[in-house]
Amino acid sequence: MILEDMVTYLRGYTALTTISGIPSTVFSAAKIFPIQAPTGTVMPYLIVEVAEGSRGKMAAQSTESNPMIRITVDGGPNQSVACGKIMEKAQKALENFRGLMGGTSDAFFTCSEIRSWAGMSGSCRFQMNVSGRYVETRQVP
Repeated sequence: MILEDMVTYLRGYTALTTISGIPSTVFSAAKIFPIQAPTGTVMPYLIVEVAEGSRGKMAAQSTESNPMIRITVDGGPNQSVACGKIMEKAQKALENFRGLMGGTSDAFFTCSEIRSWAGMSGSCRFQMNVSGRYVETRQVP
């Protein structure tokens, strides 16, 4: 499943989980989640969501999937610089990735520009879309 594979990949991407100037008590691999951060998680954290996409028969035994994946970093007051750094490292981790990602074969990803906006009470959000393509063994019911 691409969601699980991407979360695992990002958690293992050392340049993202050990950013210079951001202590591991503030951000680490433990703060990268699929779909939603658990209640009570202290910001900043990174969320991976599969937003939409298409699938189609590529060959007799292969299906090609083209998901749109949304990456979000949410931060609290005075964390906008740290959140921007986290998002930039996530973009570097995914931009033009090509190869195996967990159980996903022949994966290829490109990223949108990073967008950001202010939230309530000094919070902030950084977000980007990741366009993907990968191949999996075709399943016939």
